[in-house]
Amino acid sequence: MGAAWCVSRPTHPIPRYRQYHRPIDSLEHRGCNRSIAFDLVGIMDHNEAVRKFEHLMLKEADHAHEAAIELEALVSLLPSEKSRQLAQLQVKASHKQAKDFRELAEKVKET
Repeated sequence: MGAAWCVSRPTHPIPRYRQYHRPIDSLEHRGCNRSIAFDLVGIMDHNEAVRKFEHLMLKEADHAHEAAIELEALVSLLPSEKSRQLAQLQVKASHKQAKDFRELAEKVKET
């Protein structure tokens, strides 16, 4: 019923920053997957949900850590002092975010 109206292919090029997102994360495709996502969540037990949450937090921590490492490599290549300072601030913020995601994953695991 609901799958017939879903857009399977965008008619315009996908921006580079969005081309790796799953369709469920895309606003254009959100309605297509809403019932599927609800059905999947509905059948999860508590332990499975905790494991999934922990996995997602660790995945986000890894992503933030990778972003920080890439930014650190770019800092010295930036043309102005202001750009380098802003990049250093973002490196610190990304490292903190990675730490926070890991701590959250650990807290969820303990409950």
